[in-house]
Amino acid sequence: MNLDIIIAQLRQRAPIFTNGTVAGAARFEILPEAANLKMPAAYVLPLADQASDQQSATGYQQLVRERFAVVVALDNRADERGQGAASNLDAMRSALFKALLGFNPGTAYDVIEYEGGELLHLDRAR
Repeated sequence: MNLDIIIAQLRQRAPIFTNGTVAGAARFEILPEAANLKMPAAYVLPLADQASDQQSATGYQQLVRERFAVVVALDNRADERGQGAASNLDAMRSALFKALLGFNPGTAYDVIEYEGGELLHLDRAR
């Protein structure tokens, strides 16, 4: 999947990320060093694909789930315990859901579905 489509959708449909604060990244591991966008920021990353078994006895038919992640960096400089940033999680989640869930990124794809989430640590400030 072309992640530029997801980035464009977030830029257009999630106004909480303003002034170009949505970008792509190849891997999560590079974000602590390379994530320099004004916060809140969203980074779209590719994840591992999930493939079903081959389904046809007479040809080739296999479903492939292409997966991606949206990592949101929140400003935590004022509160190293994280309470301030955590209080913004519902608003971020809502903005992401409104922008992406049910969105169809192209004719070769089904609509985007939510698979799950988790809290990640970039550094003490994010």
